[in-house]
Amino acid sequence: MPTNHRITLLTVSGEVEGLLLQNDVKWNEGRPNCRLELTAMGRTIAAEGIDWFEAIIGIRQQIEPEGLLLNVYGASRNVWPSGMCRNMGMGLKAYKMQIGKQAEKSDLVSVFASGPDVEPATIEEQRNFKDAWFASFQAPA
Repeated sequence: MPTNHRITLLTVSGEVEGLLLQNDVKWNEGRPNCRLELTAMGRTIAAEGIDWFEAIIGIRQQIEPEGLLLNVYGASRNVWPSGMCRNMGMGLKAYKMQIGKQAEKSDLVSVFASGPDVEPATIEEQRNFKDAWFASFQAPA
């Protein structure tokens, strides 16, 4: 059964209300195919992925060139799912990260939720923070 998530999109001129529709998962040769639709500003954009986090990235790839950012944890600069979150939980949850601090169970958030600590970012900014977070645990050379 599809699930609706009311979300906010950030634009250059302010905020716009939107609706993310988390459609049912279709299985293809034992692998999930998650379909997500964003309805905002009089149009609908769809994306699919092997998990919900990848589907969110697919939506973001389409709206970022227009200067739009999603205001949800799945699009926050300091949030990224672990491999286990993606494989076992279909990317529905991800960890809030702090440089130099190992993520804990209490850091898990729903990728479709929002909160005052969401830091809307581009995909590149989010990946760069994830890489910096991982690097903060490597021993110095």
